[in-house]
Amino acid sequence: MNTQELSMAAWAAAAFGSTAGTEAVASAFASKASEATPQQLATAAAAFARLGTLHAGLMDATADAVVALPSPREKSLNPQDVSNLAWAFAKLGCKHKKLFALLADAARCHLKHRQDEHATDAGKHEQSQQHAAVYSPQQLTMLVWAFGMLGMGFKDEKLLTAAMKSTRVQLADFNPRDLTNMAWAMAALGVQASEKPKLVERFGRAARRRLDAFNSQELLKFLGAFERMGGDDPKLAAAVAGQRTLRYAFPALDIGGGGGSVELSSRTPTSYAGTGRARVDDSCNGSGRGNTGVALWEGSFVLAEWLSRQAAPGTSNEVAAALDGAWTGGRETGVTVGVGGISWRGRTGVELGAGLGLPSIVASRLGLEMVATDGEESKGEHRPRIP
Repeated sequence: MNTQELSMAAWAAAAFGSTAGTEAVASAFASKASEATPQQLATAAAAFARLGTLHAGLMDATADAVVALPSPREKSLNPQDVSNLAWAFAKLGCKHKKLFALLADAARCHLKHRQDEHATDAGKHEQSQQHAAVYSPQQLTMLVWAFGMLGMGFKDEKLLTAAMKSTRVQLADFNPRDLTNMAWAMAALGVQASEKPKLVERFGRAARRRLDAFNSQELLKFLGAFERMGGDDPKLAAAVAGQRTLRYAFPALDIGGGGGSVELSSRTPTSYAGTGRARVDDSCNGSGRGNTGVALWEGSFVLAEWLSRQAAPGTSNEVAAALDGAWTGGRETGVTVGVGGISWRGRTGVELGAGLGLPSIVASRLGLEMVATDGEESKGEHRPRIP
């Protein structure tokens, strides 16, 4: 296989989340890395980073091949290549000084060229070259996040300055995930509101406008980063502290025209900083807030939506296989026999770490009696039964 085929094989493995055969692909690509194009090098490195698999030989060969590219590297490497390479090496913890210095230099040139275009007549520049030098919000976030992950020892002041300028211009186009990761990276690289007040203010405004689109982890992580940057946005604080109504539709639950929607109420816990109160966990980098009741986790909706389509245990091959004949319907006292042989009615379910409790609410509408629990173990907090 040539380098194009090998890089595509690695990309396909990452897309399917499969590591089968990837050791051979990595070894083969490493032996031919010097023949690969910049795009192939970036694709292979990013694929293994997405798999979470560190193949030292592949990463070393990739770094050497990138460093050996002819100058000027900003013409050999486009923004997608730069962002993929930086993200992949940082995610796998490969602190290759020469590579990151080269990537920082190429990115600075790309960003400066783009910013010069905004400062002068766009018609005086070559359009094809300008198009190649544009960093999308995701690419820009991946780049800055990579340097944030590496720590202050890899901080490049000129790159950070150029990235902040570009971020300020594009911030309105950032989705919640990119906004969160960029805020985290900026905080990790020491950006402070005292020095960059307008930039940090824009982060707060952008978050306010997209508040309903954040998931729990993103919102908590963003708030922690915003606070570490010294951000102070009273309107954001009020919006976050206020109770919000979330509505979700489940067509399969609309039995007899009674409606298949579920409404939830959510609010973000206030900061626990200085109170001595224990965190629920530390998944959001110690933001000092609890993380229960903030917003709906994506996995919770996926489970609830799947469950809403299971009118009875017997209608699902997955549930039937898990039961392995344990529920026998009519032979069990108090258990209703229905579609699929047995019914959910008369059963009791438990949801641990329920958060907003959407799966429990859906399950209760199917006929189960649910016990949904969440909170701090030390305080014994729990949610009541859902009849």
